[in-house]
Amino acid sequence: MMAEIPCAILLISLAVAAWHDARTQRIPNWLTFGMTGVGLSLALLAGNPFRLEEVLLVLVFTLLPFLIDRPALLPGGDGKMLLGMTALVGLYNALAVFLIGSILSLVDARIKRWWQRDNSDESSSLVPLAPGVFVGAVGWCNFVYFSALFDW
Repeated sequence: MMAEIPCAILLISLAVAAWHDARTQRIPNWLTFGMTGVGLSLALLAGNPFRLEEVLLVLVFTLLPFLIDRPALLPGGDGKMLLGMTALVGLYNALAVFLIGSILSLVDARIKRWWQRDNSDESSSLVPLAPGVFVGAVGWCNFVYFSALFDW
């Protein structure tokens, strides 16, 4: 029962992020920081203080490229989205969803590039990551829900 609340919040947040990212190629700060705050609050209410350590670990690795003056491995919104996902569902689950979403986004980008081979527009090289992560989160939440339902 407790896993359903973070899953619902995650899916709603990622749906908004996917819509916004697909339209503007930006993920709003209010959404990512809201995910982080709600996720940490739920974790502390559930008696899981280790979630804060996981969030701090992700925060260090998303800020590290900015601190060493290198181009970011993840754009700012995507890194903050990973931070919010970690706060909601934990580090390993967030990384699994993010990996699945990244693969789906790359496949989508390759299909679009193949389909529009004549188009050499620079804006077509930008890949919104949030829609793929949203699809990965839908699959992950279904897996969590049905595995708890059938007690596999």
